[in-house]
Amino acid sequence: MGERRFVGRRDALARLDEAVQTAGAGVPQVVVIGADAGIGKSTLMAHFADRLGEGDARILRTAAIELGTQGLPLAPVTMALRQLHPLPEAFRDLDQLLPEYADGQGLDRARMFELFGALLGHLGGERLLVWLIDDLHWADPSTRELLGYLARTLQASRVLIVPAYRADGLDRNHPLRPFLAELHRLPEVAKIDLPPFTRAETAELVRATIGPRATDELIDRVHLRSGGNAFMAAELALTPAGGLPDSLRDLMSARIDQLDETTRYVVQRAAVGGRSISHPLLAAISGLPAAELFQALRQAADQRVLLPEGAGYAFRHGLVREAVLDELLPAERTALHRVCAEALEADPALAEPERYAAELAYHWYESGNAAKALPALIKAADEAGRIPAYAEKAQQLGRALSLWDKVTPAGLDRLALYEQAIEAAGWAADPLQSLDLIDRAVDHTADPERLAMLFGHRGLALHSLDRDGALVAAEEALALLPEAPTLGRARVLDLLASVFTLRGRTTVAIETATEAAEIAAQLGDRPLEAAARTTCGWALTMLGSYDEGLAALEVARLRADGDQRQLARVDLNLATAYEAAGRYDDAVTAARIGLASARASGLLRGFGGVLAACLATALTALGRWDEALAAAADGLALDPPGMSAAALHTVRAEIAFGRGDFAAAREELTLARSVGGGASDLSPGSLMAVRQQAELALAEGRPDEARATVAGALGIALERGTPPHAWALVATGARIQRLAGVQQEALEETAKALRADSPALAAYQLLFAAELSGSNWPAVAAAWASIGHQQRTADAEVLAAAEALATGDRTAAADWLRSAMTRCDQLGAEPLRGQAEALARGGHLSLPTTEPQQERTAGLTERETEVLRLVAAGRSNKQIADELFVSAKTVSVHVSNILAKFGVASRGEAAATAHRLHLFD
Repeated sequence: MGERRFVGRRDALARLDEAVQTAGAGVPQVVVIGADAGIGKSTLMAHFADRLGEGDARILRTAAIELGTQGLPLAPVTMALRQLHPLPEAFRDLDQLLPEYADGQGLDRARMFELFGALLGHLGGERLLVWLIDDLHWADPSTRELLGYLARTLQASRVLIVPAYRADGLDRNHPLRPFLAELHRLPEVAKIDLPPFTRAETAELVRATIGPRATDELIDRVHLRSGGNAFMAAELALTPAGGLPDSLRDLMSARIDQLDETTRYVVQRAAVGGRSISHPLLAAISGLPAAELFQALRQAADQRVLLPEGAGYAFRHGLVREAVLDELLPAERTALHRVCAEALEADPALAEPERYAAELAYHWYESGNAAKALPALIKAADEAGRIPAYAEKAQQLGRALSLWDKVTPAGLDRLALYEQAIEAAGWAADPLQSLDLIDRAVDHTADPERLAMLFGHRGLALHSLDRDGALVAAEEALALLPEAPTLGRARVLDLLASVFTLRGRTTVAIETATEAAEIAAQLGDRPLEAAARTTCGWALTMLGSYDEGLAALEVARLRADGDQRQLARVDLNLATAYEAAGRYDDAVTAARIGLASARASGLLRGFGGVLAACLATALTALGRWDEALAAAADGLALDPPGMSAAALHTVRAEIAFGRGDFAAAREELTLARSVGGGASDLSPGSLMAVRQQAELALAEGRPDEARATVAGALGIALERGTPPHAWALVATGARIQRLAGVQQEALEETAKALRADSPALAAYQLLFAAELSGSNWPAVAAAWASIGHQQRTADAEVLAAAEALATGDRTAAADWLRSAMTRCDQLGAEPLRGQAEALARGGHLSLPTTEPQQERTAGLTERETEVLRLVAAGRSNKQIADELFVSAKTVSVHVSNILAKFGVASRGEAAATAHRLHLFD
C-alpha cells in the first residue's frame, strides 16, 4: 500500500501493545498474526514497528523467503543477526550462520538453538527486544523449530516475537498447520486473526487513496467487491469505472491459471451459479462423471479458488469469481444461466429450499428471458419478505421493475411494486437504492397522496445520505397531501414526522405524528397507530420531554399487537430515551432487548448500529468501559450505516481519551468523521464527536482550536441537537473558558435556551455553571452520582477536592479524592487519577493506596469476568451469548482470553481458578 495512511486495526494494535507491556515487564511473549493476502498484516507490522521505534525498544524486522517448497534456510535468523552485528563476544559462534563471517567450523543445531535463545535473552535483559517475522508460511523447518523452541524456553527477559503468515496460503498439507496448532497450545502464545476492513475502515482507506472523488456510492461498491481486503480496496478505488484493475486481474488469474482444463471448466460453471452453488446444481450443469467432478473440486479447493460451504461450494473471494466470469464470452454466460434456470425448473431439489426462488429468478434474469424472469423475481421478492430479508426483497423488485417495459404483465400494479421496493430498501437501511427507486417511481403516478409518500421517502433517504434537500422534500410532500383524514394521509404524516424529527423540527414532528396516530385510531388501524405513536415518542425524547416520550412509547408497544417490526422500533426508541434521560441501567436492558428484537425481525443492520451505540454509551456512563468497547465492536461488525458507525467510533474515542490514549482517540474520531460527515456538515449525533474533538485539542495544548471547534457547533446544537448533547457541548466550552481563559460569549446564551427539567439535564446545567464559576463542585458530583455517571462523578469529585483544599477543609478534600481515585481505578482512567494524585501531593494529603484493578480482577476485563461467572455456572458459549446478547463468536474470544490469562487449558480449570481466587465472593 506504499505510503498511504495507516487505517484501522485498533484492536490488533491494542493486543500488540498489551504484549509489549507484558514483555516489557520481563515475561516473554509470542503473538502470531494470521491474515489473508492483501488484508494488511505486513502493513500492520510495519506500523507497529514504526510506533515502537519512537521509543527505546530494539526492533528486528525480518521475513521468511520463498525458495522452492521449503523456504530459504533460517532467513529470519540470518536477517536478525545481520541487524545485530557485531554480536557480543559470548555469542560470536552464531557468526557461522552468516556466510560473510563464517570460518568453516559450522554450528550444530542444538547449540545454535541454545545460543540464539541466549542471545535474545541477553538483549532482552538490556531493553525490550521485538523480533518481527513476516511471511512465516514460507519458513523452512529449522526456522519453525527454532520458533517453537524459543516459545517454550525463553524466560524472564523482555522479548516479544511477532511472526505473521498468510492464512489463505495454507493448504491442508502445509507444514505450518500442525506447527501452529502445537504453538497455540502454549500459554505464552497469543493469536491475532486480522479480519477484513469494516465499511468505515474501507471508507477511510478509499478517502485517503483518492480524496474527494470518494463518494458514498463508490465506497459501498469498493467495500462490497473487495470484501474488506485492504489491498484490493485501494486498487479498486483507483479504478472508478467499475472494472477489474489489471493488477487485480493478474493476481486473480494467476490462481486460476494453476488449474487444469477440467477444473477450470468446473470453476467457470460454479462462477455462473453465483458466489456459492449447491453440489447437486453444479453436478447437473457440469455433466461430468462424479469421480472426475470430485477430482476437479479438490484441486479448486487446494488452490483456494473454491471452498466447501454447507452443501456446496463458495468462491474464496468475489474478485476471483469476477475474473473467472471475465474469461467467458457474454453469449456463453447467458447460455449457461439459461442451463442453470432450466435445470432448477426441472428439479427444484437442486437448490436449498430457502434459496430456490431467488436462484431461479437470478438465472432467468441473467439469461435475458424477461417473460420467465419477471414473475420469478416477484415470487423471490415475496419469499424474501417472508423471511424477512429486506435488502434482497428490494433488489428482486428493482430487477423486476427494470424488465417491465419488455413484457406485458397482467394484474400487476407497477407503482405498488415500486412502493414495496422502496419500503423494503428503507427497512434494509439502503438509502441509495431507495433514492434510485423513488426517482424512477415518480414518473408513474399523478396521485397526490402516493406522490406525497414518495417525496416523504425521498426526504428520509436524503437525510440518511447526509445530503441537502431532506426538509424541502418533506415540505413538498406535506403540500401535496390531501387533507381528508384517510389511512393514506396518516401513513404519509407518520413518515414526514420521522423526517422532521431527524432534521431537528421536533415540535412540527410531534404535531404531525399525533395527527397520524389520531387518524389511525379513528379508522381502527392499530399497527399504523403504533407506528405513529412510536414516532411521536421518539420526537418527544429528542425534544427532552422524556416522561411524555416514554409514555407514548409504552402505548405504542400495546398497539403493536406483537408486530415484530414495530416492537423492534419501539425497543430502539425506548433504549435511546432511557439513555438520554440518564436512566443508564434501563437503557442497557432496553438496548439488549432491542438488539434481540432487531435480529428476530431482520432489521439488525438498520437498527443494530443505533442500538449498539446506545448500549455502548450507557455502559460508558455506568463506568463499564470494557463492556462498552465490546458492544461498540459488535455494533461495528454489523457494518451499520454512516451515522451509527460514527457514534460507535466516538464512544471508542471517548474511552480511549479517558484512559489517556490520545492517539487512539484521534484515530477513532478520524473514522467517525470519515463515515458520518465532517464538522462542516453536522448532524445531531455528530455533536458528541465534535465535543470530543474539542476536549482532545484542549488536552493536547491547542485551546484556540478547541474554542473554535465548540463555537462552530453551537448553532447546530440549538437547531438540531438533543438536549444532552447540546449541554455536553456548552459544558465543554465552559471548561475551555475556565482552563484556557478564552472567552466565549455565545455559551451562556446557548445554555439559557436549553431545558434542564430532568435529573440528567439538571446535572449538565450544574456542570456548566460550575465550569464558569469554578465552584459548587460538590453539588455537581452529587448530581452525577445520583444517576450513576461514573466518569463525570469522578471528574467533579477531583474538582470538589480542589475546592475543599482552597477553603482549608482537608478532611473533605481527602474524602473526595479517595472516592474519585476508586472510580478512576475501576474505569482505568489514568489521566484523571494522575490529577487526583497530584492534588493530594500538592495538598500534603496522605491517602491509602488502592489495590490495582489488575490485581483485584486477576487481569480480566469486566466482560471477561462476566463471561467467566457464567462459564463457572456451567453455561455453554451459545447460552452465554443469548444471556449477554452478544454473538457466540464473541463469547469464544472472551473464553480464549480467559484461558490464556489464567494459563489453563479448559473451562473447568478456569472455573476452579476463579473460585480459588474468590473472584465471585
